[in-house]
Amino acid sequence: MSRSTFISRLGALAAGAALALGAVAVPALPAAAHDSLVGSDPASGAVLESAPEQLVLEFSGALMTLGGSSTLVVVADGEGRDWVDSAPVVEGSRVTVPLADGMPGGAYEASWQVVSEDGHPISGVVPFTVDAPAAPSEEPQAPEETEEPEQTPEATSDDAVVDSEASDEGDGLSAGVIAAIVVIAAAVIVVVVVVVRRRGRRDSETSAR
Repeated sequence: MSRSTFISRLGALAAGAALALGAVAVPALPAAAHDSLVGSDPASGAVLESAPEQLVLEFSGALMTLGGSSTLVVVADGEGRDWVDSAPVVEGSRVTVPLADGMPGGAYEASWQVVSEDGHPISGVVPFTVDAPAAPSEEPQAPEETEEPEQTPEATSDDAVVDSEASDEGDGLSAGVIAAIVVIAAAVIVVVVVVVRRRGRRDSETSAR
């Protein structure tokens, strides 16, 4: 094999290798151009002391807005309820999602889907937890029963008058009975005295005859 032939073959092999590397590298270029999520507020896995007012997603490049359906965000609690209050707002590489008031404590998942700068849709999930106390129950609680002390009836003025009259009647009756006994006793004494005197006179007259 001559030197010129060897050089020609070596050049052909180098050209083939370059073409093969180019074929492999060219399809990879669009994939490398896809945007990705670089940050969020709340951050992924964050534990919050109070419910957030909004969700903010930050991407590596400006997003495409192809109508209202190009950007979709759902912030769901453990029961599957969506707390997104209004449509997401896309500003360059940032997506802001207003959230409804009254989010209870618990685990949440923010599922998002956007259209990358190269026209490819990308999606992901940002989990976070709200460590707020549960909302108080609206059911009224029955008041505790307390025993009321027994009240003794107080004597009224009418009752006092009746008691006074009964006392007066009792005192009057006792005095009348005593007076009657005294009168009867005096009458008996008078009768006895009269009888004794009459017998004495009769005895004297009989002795004189």
